[in-house]
Amino acid sequence: MRYFKTLLCWMVIPSLMLATGCEKKVEDPVACYKLSIKKEGEIIVLSEPYSVDAGREIHFENCGKADFYAFFSGTPGHVWAEFNPSDLTTTGADTGAGGHMNYTYQTPGQYNATFVLTNRQVGDAQDYKQVTVDYLITVTEAEE
Repeated sequence: MRYFKTLLCWMVIPSLMLATGCEKKVEDPVACYKLSIKKEGEIIVLSEPYSVDAGREIHFENCGKADFYAFFSGTPGHVWAEFNPSDLTTTGADTGAGGHMNYTYQTPGQYNATFVLTNRQVGDAQDYKQVTVDYLITVTEAEE
């Protein structure tokens, strides 16, 4: 009987130590985007200050890493600073698994586009890390 108790201790204690040591920690999301437009068949990479003609699509190329991505264009009803999870009048767009986004601003003005990147522990909605990245985009009248 003593043999089985000793054997049990030698099997259970290391297993418990191993199980608690393997718990995955939530990593910080990495925020990185390259902004570009297509103009006359060429891809033009934008740099700060970001400016684009109204009606021209901006491509937000993800070069970072996260589990979940959301995009807030900065247009009315889509402003991250106004987001309240219990109030569905302000929404973001799910960018999909890759985190890439294409967006076209139709009206001239200044917009604060925001990406929200989130990493979350599986099975624990309270264990998450989140990063936001903002882009101030000036939309000008389209060239004729």
